[in-house]
Amino acid sequence: MMKYTVGLFLCALLVTGCSGGGSRSIPSDASRAARPDGFKIPAAISRPVPPPPPATAPRMPSAKGHPTASTGAHPAFFAGEAALSNGVFYLALPNGNPFGYYAYLPDPNYIYHFDFGYEYLYDANDGQGGIYLYDFASSHWWYTGRNYSFPYVYDFTLSALLYAFPDTNNAGHYTTNPRFFYDFGISQIVASTALDPTLQNDQRIAPAGGYSGTIRLHASNNVPPGTTIDALTSVAAPLALPTFAPYQDSTVTPAALAFVTLTPSQTFALSADSGFTITVPNGVAAGPGYLLELATANTAQKPVTWHVVPYPADSAGGNVYQFYGSQTAVALGAGMPYVYAFLSVPQVVVTPGHVALVGIGNTGTLTASEPQYGGSFNAVSSDASIATVTSNGNGTFTVKAVAPGYVQITVSDSRGLATTVTVSVTTITLGVS
Repeated sequence: MMKYTVGLFLCALLVTGCSGGGSRSIPSDASRAARPDGFKIPAAISRPVPPPPPATAPRMPSAKGHPTASTGAHPAFFAGEAALSNGVFYLALPNGNPFGYYAYLPDPNYIYHFDFGYEYLYDANDGQGGIYLYDFASSHWWYTGRNYSFPYVYDFTLSALLYAFPDTNNAGHYTTNPRFFYDFGISQIVASTALDPTLQNDQRIAPAGGYSGTIRLHASNNVPPGTTIDALTSVAAPLALPTFAPYQDSTVTPAALAFVTLTPSQTFALSADSGFTITVPNGVAAGPGYLLELATANTAQKPVTWHVVPYPADSAGGNVYQFYGSQTAVALGAGMPYVYAFLSVPQVVVTPGHVALVGIGNTGTLTASEPQYGGSFNAVSSDASIATVTSNGNGTFTVKAVAPGYVQITVSDSRGLATTVTVSVTTITLGVS
């Protein structure tokens, strides 16, 4: 609870300490972007990859003590910061963009940023006003600088340049819980939110690309105090994707739709893998004619390999799907991303799903379809002495009753995808009185 206790205390200071006072005026406006459902793509900038940050991650700051005015020397990045009241500072950078509101902790190597949370400061001493920030919400090292055009930051875990989106409803602030970024490494808007690994109920994940939903963590009892998990949602792969194995006996490989990346602040284990309830946007490869699966990759284990969970998602109605994780324990490493990929595989759809034929010689019709497929279909009866099946072309088939009983009709495409329906044949016996 330490993070939230100090955070709430500092937020209380924001109400009283960020409205005036200090040596600089607070800007009346901030850079503008569209709302989360339509962010403007930021301009690309060309910057060299910064030198690597310290090799070790700093400890989470102590909850003891209060924010301090911290009158000592601060890293060059913070030159010109405005000291407000109650230990709160505000920084506007030379490019006119706000760094925002923050407070130094008793250890001035730490700040609490009112939008990004706890950050550890490591002066780059590069003559450019550069600063390394250890972002405790994501467990990632960032680099930015007075000449690096914050809110652009270089993320060393993602090996990518990020842009933090401003909060258009709150001047001088950035989006928070969820935090929205543009990831230039994958050319996508991504969103992250903080999860509590001790909670056993559903927790909301950040929306991205029209995907939204909840995750249910299954943490064991060994979660270190103060542990948080950054959950990053994206529609582009945060890791290199393999060519997944073909589905069953077909030649069709699953396609990835979206990703959720968990990055824990400390090492601990899940007693079983996580489950998801996900709403998918209209127009994607989901819904009737598709089967959805879950795949995982754990960067804490070397070599990094992807594993497809052998439980397909269940439809929860409309565009909502329930994904099930594996039942095996998962070891999570501090600062090591654990990635979930939501996969889609097309399916042969046959209607109706059951044919009941009454009377020998009677017939019924089956119709086959498959999204994004223009080839032919084939159908085979498991017992032609009970019911036969013949093709009429255009994906339709005639089933004819031969003798009483039950058979299965398997309809397949040319790529090996197949669906089975049942056929029952009965006769009517008329009694004579």
